[in-house]
Amino acid sequence: MSRTWLQELSPGKVPIQQSASLGGSPGPIVPLTAGTSPLTFGLVQPVSQLGSDQLSAGDLAVNADGSVTLWVGPSLPAGAAASNWIPTPSTAYYQSLYGTAVSVPTSIQAMIRMYYPTPGSQPPSILPLNSDVSTTYVLPPLVAVDSSGSASAVVAPGVVVVSDGVAANLKHRVIPRLLSVTIGGAGHVSLTRGRPVALDVQGMSPGRHYRVRIKVDGVYRDVGVVRAAPNGRLALPALAVSRPGTYPLAVTRINGTVHRFLVLDVPGRS
Repeated sequence: MSRTWLQELSPGKVPIQQSASLGGSPGPIVPLTAGTSPLTFGLVQPVSQLGSDQLSAGDLAVNADGSVTLWVGPSLPAGAAASNWIPTPSTAYYQSLYGTAVSVPTSIQAMIRMYYPTPGSQPPSILPLNSDVSTTYVLPPLVAVDSSGSASAVVAPGVVVVSDGVAANLKHRVIPRLLSVTIGGAGHVSLTRGRPVALDVQGMSPGRHYRVRIKVDGVYRDVGVVRAAPNGRLALPALAVSRPGTYPLAVTRINGTVHRFLVLDVPGRS
């Protein structure tokens, strides 16, 4: 078995599943967008899709809360289960085959195919039950992570510390008031579901290190350790939360005993 497969390229620089020399020919290249027709599809290889068959067979790694995290990308993120990975086209791989002078498209469009629920199915459902009951389940959004794993980490199902590269491009939101020493008195910050956010808090001890934890499913999970700037501003690790809910954030000075709290609110239906 060869580790590489050098396919002929179509005029649009797309690898052809079967070359003309093998009796096949490429069909028209059609973008998968609304209103585009006709749509033609080739064979879907098992490696490019994961679903109920794999879940029923026990082939997928399941999180502690019963949810399943699927990874989509050209390389397997550090710490992720290979069974839950859908490989995507890799620019580096194509360049190793065709050279850097040929640009092979690597963009993808993620799709989900569902046979259930059907209209009228009992909740939870992605479809309205009737005119009085609206959708009760919303598919979680895709969250961008760094496949190197050096700066990205899954804190808990639905909670990700984004990579340094992603965090560097975020606009920081400054929380002007001090964090509260009680959860009841803590300020609330509303987040957009699945969108990375970088928060800065003020009034911390300059130069001191703080441990940051987030409460998910009743358990505080470590997010990271950060150091306050000389002006007392503390940049919290950038997070992306894809599960709706309320998430207390605890900030504790290293070797200290006083916890300060901030509450993250992620609206939406779970």
